Amino acid sequence: MSNWLKLRNKTAIITGAGSGIGRAIAKALHSQKCNLFLADANEKSLEDLLSTFKEESPTSTSMHTISCVDVTSKEQVHDLIQYVDSVTNEQHFNNASILINAAGITRDSLIHYVCEESYDQVLDTNLKGTFLTCQAFCAPDRVERLCKSGHGGSIVNIGSVISERGNIGQTNYAASKGGVVGLTRALAKEMAYLSNKFKDEHGIGAGAGAGAGSTEEGTYRYGDIRVNAILPGFIQTPMTAAVPEHNKKRIVSQIPLNRFGKPEDVANMALFLSSQERSGYVTGECWECSGAIAI
Repeated sequence: MSNWLKLRNKTAIITGAGSGIGRAIAKALHSQKCNLFLADANEKSLEDLLSTFKEESPTSTSMHTISCVDVTSKEQVHDLIQYVDSVTNEQHFNNASILINAAGITRDSLIHYVCEESYDQVLDTNLKGTFLTCQAFCAPDRVERLCKSGHGGSIVNIGSVISERGNIGQTNYAASKGGVVGLTRALAKEMAYLSNKFKDEHGIGAGAGAGAGSTEEGTYRYGDIRVNAILPGFIQTPMTAAVPEHNKKRIVSQIPLNRFGKPEDVANMALFLSSQERSGYVTGECWECSGAIAI
């Protein structure tokens, strides 16, 4: 296996890992020999994924841990990050430096039929959930630790092209994913500011990128915390499987590549954005993976 991405032995947290895009990203990171903390509201789907890993790589030394987590709960999300940090420290694995926010739901309906409960469910899971995981992952002590490790960190949020182009029956979903875009761009600037602040404090210099400094313990390097989003188009997932066939045909006719994408298409982009060595100067960007439907 090529280690061009240099993700081997990195540790990643993936929400929504039980199905769809999150599951594909988990498999992709597994193929790169990453240590994985897999979170989802559906514990059975996580157990099934873990069984798949064990069957495919029975001799693997990578760590794979599952947690049933409701991303709309601040307490559960913060407990997850604390659990990840404690396990990696105890087992002497690298700190979790990759966060993939793939948890998401739909409750589609024309706006006059959308009840307040459905609206709140979509916004809470898709936007608040992303906010809470980013907040816990980006606690100041974690950010400084990741920067000082020299590896930095990468957050990849899963948005949607629907936030850019809209879609009938998805006002709530479009609003939630539009929020993810704004959150991604604002957080990217915050993390760049904090990364440079830590470099300044240690005499490396803001804007210098990853650099070296000295302490009584010896030499260390500083990395950056980057935040990006992927905006998938229509991907073959359990979500799109529920779309009526006549609507699928109409959608495909609007896609220049004339087909739905695969979860692996999004996963490959997530691998690139997770790699500090290969996308280290990319932050605050929202990458479309849509077969050009948004053009």
